[in-house]
Amino acid sequence: MVRLGKELKIMADKLVRAGVHNPTPIGMIVKETKLQIFKMVLDGPGAYVMVEMCSLNLLRTPADIPLVPVLVERFTQVKRIVEQMVSNLYDASNCENTRNGQLDWLRDTCKTPIIQEPSVPKSKKSKRRKSSK
Repeated sequence: MVRLGKELKIMADKLVRAGVHNPTPIGMIVKETKLQIFKMVLDGPGAYVMVEMCSLNLLRTPADIPLVPVLVERFTQVKRIVEQMVSNLYDASNCENTRNGQLDWLRDTCKTPIIQEPSVPKSKKSKRRKSSK
């Protein structure tokens, strides 16, 4: 799941850099007969939110035929989201002003976050005692 999250983040970053507002990349994980569908939303500065849209069982036996309408509904939902992203991408590529306010929200992939430690005055640093032998 971590690999999918990284891929979705990279897709979201590329869509934002291309000028797409509010990108929603979609990803799927299939393990044996289980299908999980995820989407990623850029919710704020550095806030990449990976949301599980659904978790379904695929068909295993002829007795699972009643699952077909649910599967078709979920794949249709994914298709609509992908078509909307493609449409937004074409609109962004045809528009001259592709400045996206979400560009400031992007963060580097697979890098350590910046941690700022509070500064400690030199006079308050602890001194170690030398051990006597």
